Amino acid sequence: MNTHLVEHTVFKPSEQIDKIISLLKQQPFYRQYHFAKGKHLSEHGIWGGQHVLIIEQGSVSIQRVSSGKMMAICEAPNMIGIGELLLNQRFHEVVAETDIVMAYAPYDDFVLFLRENHLWKDICYVLSAHAQVLYSRLANTDSRRAYDIVKTYLIELEFMSPDFRQSIAVWKYLQNLTVLSRSAIMSILSELRNQKCIEMKDGKLIKINRLPDELIAQQVQEKK
Repeated sequence: MNTHLVEHTVFKPSEQIDKIISLLKQQPFYRQYHFAKGKHLSEHGIWGGQHVLIIEQGSVSIQRVSSGKMMAICEAPNMIGIGELLLNQRFHEVVAETDIVMAYAPYDDFVLFLRENHLWKDICYVLSAHAQVLYSRLANTDSRRAYDIVKTYLIELEFMSPDFRQSIAVWKYLQNLTVLSRSAIMSILSELRNQKCIEMKDGKLIKINRLPDELIAQQVQEKK
């Protein structure tokens, strides 16, 4: 068992997601779309209104509309927007971080689909996983220590696919998702490498060996 995952474990209900998507593909309203890396889904009328996005292949980022700040990375297979089905507006944008294959389900069709296929328990697993990520982030990033924040997001990054990890430098990934400066991030990553806690190549994360509770060999910057 990897002990560095005890405090912050990334759980993805893959069995339930695969089941839901498999059944969704049989529905008449289900249509696939292909988007190239960098595309904003709202520009194509895909994101907005009341519907759920189904990510079949690739990765997307969720960004605040007001600031453009990245909030999360979502890798296929997955679904976005379930928790906002009763809202009439979106407060974030979805951007393709890689080439993606996706579909969307209108609210009324999606709810009827869940009801007819008795999938409420499965969708609860998906919602619980989303809530768990948010709770873990809140619990671990409420600290003013920059290291605690870096540690949380490094664990999430390790759970991403190898293709995604090779597509972005670790410091860039961390800076996109946090308010930490590049210098603070680089200082922490350098110390973690010196202590053999993580393995990197060409700035990309290869492996986490361990993440100590305290990074005591070097005083790291506090989050301002």
